[in-house]
Amino acid sequence: MDVIPFLAMVVALLLGVPIAVALAGSGILGIFLVRGDWDIVIGVLKTAPLAAADYNLTTIPMFVLMAYFSSKSGLAGDLYTAAARWLSHLRGGLAMATVAACAVFGALCGGSVAAAAVMSNIAYPNMRRLGYSDVLSAGVVGVGSTIVILIHQALL
Repeated sequence: MDVIPFLAMVVALLLGVPIAVALAGSGILGIFLVRGDWDIVIGVLKTAPLAAADYNLTTIPMFVLMAYFSSKSGLAGDLYTAAARWLSHLRGGLAMATVAACAVFGALCGGSVAAAAVMSNIAYPNMRRLGYSDVLSAGVVGVGSTIVILIHQALL
């Protein structure tokens, strides 16, 4: 009895059915075989998406979209250039400018993921061009992006 949904999934995959549809179909078949009632299957299908949804994760694409707009409009590049000019006289000034730009950009847009996405496109190539190692460049962008979480926790 418990082999039937697995065989149905394998057959569906061999026929070229998309993986998500094959898994969903075999799961529905398994629930029906265990419970024996379509009303229970329909009830599970109604409530399972709501029970598994985490609406906090829906904000991440919006932060990344806002980061994309600010990157394409030149706001993030101007912010990075200003920080680089301000700190360029210091040893490691470009790395400090990257962290400062990540912090300010993150405070403006509100997301660590967005700050990492934008600054990895702006700061990382500049740091590599000026002789910074790959490890240091990636580390500075990563650490600078996590400052955003601290800024928002301090403001709350």
